[in-house]
Amino acid sequence: MKRTLALLFFIFSVTGLFAKGRAGSYFVKGTAYGINKTLLKNCELSVTTGGKTQIVTTDSAGQFEIEVAWATACPSGISAAKQRRETKRHNPKYIYIKYKDKELKLNNDWKKYAQRFPETKEAVTKKQDLSFV
Repeated sequence: MKRTLALLFFIFSVTGLFAKGRAGSYFVKGTAYGINKTLLKNCELSVTTGGKTQIVTTDSAGQFEIEVAWATACPSGISAAKQRRETKRHNPKYIYIKYKDKELKLNNDWKKYAQRFPETKEAVTKKQDLSFV
């Protein structure tokens, strides 16, 4: 009886894992520049993705790192079209980065990093310098 219950528990827990959506994050890392290629040292950048805003501060060399979350919808119990819509809703097309009155729009490359099982942080890091001119 115990073995049967354990086996049933194992089967339901494993099939539940396959039905769930996925989530993770990737990073955008680089150097921020202002007018005339001056480094933006120790400056605050406002980063907005999908209506959520975070503040990222550059270091003394103008380096920044932004973490971008991604998620896919759970496919169980919904149509493929609804799964695509929900996944699209969770992953906006653009990332907006603002410094003072200048705003940059970057493509959200979440699909490039969503299928990876990274062994290092560099495997899910996009190199991108920012120029607020």
